[in-house]
Parts: sequence; structure tokens; C-alpha cells
Amino acid sequence: MADSPTVDNGGLTDYVVSSDEVTIDGTLGQVQRIKIVDGTNAGTELVAATAANGLDVDVTRLPALVAGTANIGDVDIASIAAGTTAIGAVYLGGTTHNAATGTKSNVSASATSVTVLAQNTSRKGYIVFNDSTSVCYLDCSGGTASATSFSVRLDPYDTYELFTVPMPSPALTGIWTTATGSMRVTEFT
Repeated sequence: MADSPTVDNGGLTDYVVSSDEVTIDGTLGQVQRIKIVDGTNAGTELVAATAANGLDVDVTRLPALVAGTANIGDVDIASIAAGTTAIGAVYLGGTTHNAATGTKSNVSASATSVTVLAQNTSRKGYIVFNDSTSVCYLDCSGGTASATSFSVRLDPYDTYELFTVPMPSPALTGIWTTATGSMRVTEFT
């Protein structure tokens, strides 16, 4: 087999596939060549690339960052107070989950909104398992759960867990399509 073989296209016009005959892991085969557009109409100029460094990128036309005052998006790194571990909802480190206690409870499925997990400012995380043949709609905001106002949809036998810093503390409410089964809850504090 040679480079760029002609492909028999049955009753249609045959065509040539641009490829390179190579041996990979002891097997001889064809590796198809793919043209990376060089930006000119009908251009054939190869785009520079190496196996070690990939595609060459010309950064000489990018504007230089000003030393000491450079921003990343809308975050001004220079204005973060010493000891700060978060910028808005972006966690930078510090406090860890290190939950000391896991408390289990069961909440019966209900066709009306019920509290699955009470508000708790000491919460480090939770796991809920929909041990039901019915879909459960969870509202993580502490509001009333419904099929049209919810945060997470749990299909039968689905699990949802939340471990984040800072950890939201509102109540977790739920409503099922039918009052069958229960929610298995483990809260970590």
C-alpha cells in the first residue's frame, strides 16, 4: 500500500485520499492528512507545527500586558486583600470540608413540597438519594419546590451531592411526581 491511495467508490467516481503510510505499534496503515487552513484562498502553504510543540502561535502581534497592573477579565489581582480566599464565587483555598459528623435521615416522598433538609449554617455538605420510583424536584434555595420551580431534578434512584466552600445553608425542599418511596439524606457538619 502506498501513500494517498485511490478509493474505489463503487459506481461513482473514485477519489484519492491524501494519506501517509506509517507503522503504528507494529501495524502498517494509512494516516489521513488534514489541511489546516493557512488563510489564503486555495492555499497550500503548510502551517508550522512540530510533534514537540504543536502549532506555532505568533504572539508578537498581541498587545503587551502592563507590569503590575494587569487584569484577568474583570478581576483586578492587585486589589485582593491579603488573606482573602475567595473572589466572588471563585474559591482560592483555605477552609476545607473536614466534616466531623454525618447525620442520616429519611424523608417520605410527597406530592406536595416538603423539607428534605433543614437550614443549617454549620453544614459542610450533603448527599441525597431518591429511593423512589418517582421523579423528585429539589429546590436548593429554601423555597417551595415544584415541577416548574426547582434547582435539581432527580430521576428514580438518582443521587445528588453538594460539597463546596462556602457551603450554602438554606433548607432543601422537594416534591415528587407521586408520593412513593423516600429520600435518603446524609448531612455533614
